[in-house]
Amino acid sequence: MTHTAAVPDDEVHLVVVGGGPRGLSVLERVAARVARPGADPAPELRIALVEPHPAGAGKVWRPEQPAELLMNTMSADNTVFPDASVRLDSPVETGPTFLRWLRRIAVEGHRDPGAVEFARSSTERDYAPRRVYGTYLVDALAAVRSRLPRPGGGSAARRRPPAREPGS
Repeated sequence: MTHTAAVPDDEVHLVVVGGGPRGLSVLERVAARVARPGADPAPELRIALVEPHPAGAGKVWRPEQPAELLMNTMSADNTVFPDASVRLDSPVETGPTFLRWLRRIAVEGHRDPGAVEFARSSTERDYAPRRVYGTYLVDALAAVRSRLPRPGGGSAARRRPPAREPGS
């Protein structure tokens, strides 16, 4: 038997399962659409991001992993935000590429000293530690969340999946 709760017409509930780069990209597109100039007033938006690992980074890009684990693409080839080469009917310059983020933290500093050290010594053709890209993704999530409407705008939930019983 399925139970459904009535949702008022002036509310939209969105659950994003998976809070790594793909889930972050979904949230970025939602934020770009609801925040675009001239958009119709949106209903109240309630978002739940379900991810057992650091939201934004997910399992693969988690910032606490060893620095020896590197990305398999160069720093200049990575971003979670669309750019002008992407055809969309919503804003596309919504955040920094990974390389622009690295250049900014090389000058301004960052709470992650390992990311700053890499940023100051790297070129666009270097392969970044996955943990540094994870820090970028966590920062990107914070930027996206800041653009979501309040009070229901985006919540990142760090929840562990239920423990499995042996043999199940």
